[in-house]
Amino acid sequence: MNPEFFSGTAPLASEASWLADTCRASRPRPGVERVRMPGDTANALRAQQLESGVALHPGIMPELAKWADKLGVSAPKPID
Repeated sequence: MNPEFFSGTAPLASEASWLADTCRASRPRPGVERVRMPGDTANALRAQQLESGVALHPGIMPELAKWADKLGVSAPKPID
């Protein structure tokens, strides 16, 4: 669906934001810290990784180093 054929992209974004904000402001069920929306966890992880880098499984860098040598490029350095 193309929102431009209906009310437009800006009104759709406004309504979707309102709905998400209203859901997040709702009282969570007992035993649950907060109401979450689809994508909240992924967005938080993305922001954290953009800030401090992506944690890789320990076996990945040795394999990347082999390919870097094979292709004649420098292997990426860890972020300190």
